[in-house]
Amino acid sequence: MNKQETELIDKLYITYSRELYLIARHRLQDEEKAKDAVQTVFFIALLKVGKLSKHENKKLWLFQTMSNVLKQFLYDKKYTKDGRLREILTNEVAEQGFCELYEFENLGIIEDLKTVLREREYRYLIERFVNGRTHQEIANLFGITYSGATSLGDRVLKKVKKYLKKTGKNNHLN
Repeated sequence: MNKQETELIDKLYITYSRELYLIARHRLQDEEKAKDAVQTVFFIALLKVGKLSKHENKKLWLFQTMSNVLKQFLYDKKYTKDGRLREILTNEVAEQGFCELYEFENLGIIEDLKTVLREREYRYLIERFVNGRTHQEIANLFGITYSGATSLGDRVLKKVKKYLKKTGKNNHLN
């Protein structure tokens, strides 16, 4: 990820995260799940920043991604934890035509992050995006406060962003 892409993600987050949250809150009827949905949208945006930066209407791209994420969250009314990241990315790949899911997996991004993240951070990543746990569930699991879990999540996403920038692996997903 280059400086322009980093600035783009930051600008889009500042500009649209609140509006995306309000849509998710209305559709999901749950504050915590709405926050999770917004975080998922921007995690996908990080992975797809090359594609997003070339898109003519970035707001439309974000809102379409939110629509796809909400479909997944609503499809699973019980909000189960089985393969959350795989399901969301599979839907995103299918609906946006970014790449085949096997390309994402073959890049080994999730496995590579073991070398970048501390054990606790990697565990957060797996619990949050693979097992689909909410911040409150992670807080309970880790024995920390809710704000501690969200802070941990922020640190993990910063490290993922830095890793993607350094390796350029997100460019292979476009």
